[in-house]
Amino acid sequence: MEKIVLTSLFTCILSTSLSAELLQKPTETPNNRMVVIGKVGPTQPIEGIMSRHLSIGRAMAIAKSNADKTITINYPFITASLTPGRVTPKKANFFWLQTPFFIVGTDNVSAQWMQANYDVLKKNHAVGLIVNANSEASVQRLKAVGQGLNLFVASGDSLARELGIRHYPAVVSKYGVEQ
Repeated sequence: MEKIVLTSLFTCILSTSLSAELLQKPTETPNNRMVVIGKVGPTQPIEGIMSRHLSIGRAMAIAKSNADKTITINYPFITASLTPGRVTPKKANFFWLQTPFFIVGTDNVSAQWMQANYDVLKKNHAVGLIVNANSEASVQRLKAVGQGLNLFVASGDSLARELGIRHYPAVVSKYGVEQ
């Protein structure tokens, strides 16, 4: 069984969900000029946004309190709706997705794909979701191939449904889904 520290995953989820809203706030530069780095719609003061959502201070407190908590994974870990195979590229506008993620299993096809795409995945800080794994040992072998990449065992059923995919390996970016 594998234990996973939740802090990194929580931080990833938090940054993805809050980034789009935080981009609406202008950023101060060293010479005190305000520069808007992105807009995703009508702008409003960040205080109004944060008062309706989880405050950053509260989010950081939750992350720190979960730093030592782990979960146990029972193997085999299977996402029945996803299997290795060819992925048809789909263009999309996931403007809210600040960090790309990729979907793999512990099979040889995924390991070869991850090895072939390692430099691009690493450069873009992509987060990997291992949706099918036979054992902890197979997860460790995949992590050795992707040394330095953030890899997490996670169910892919809802992702498969939302993205309309049946196969992996695949990478999801703000531009869509591709292999």
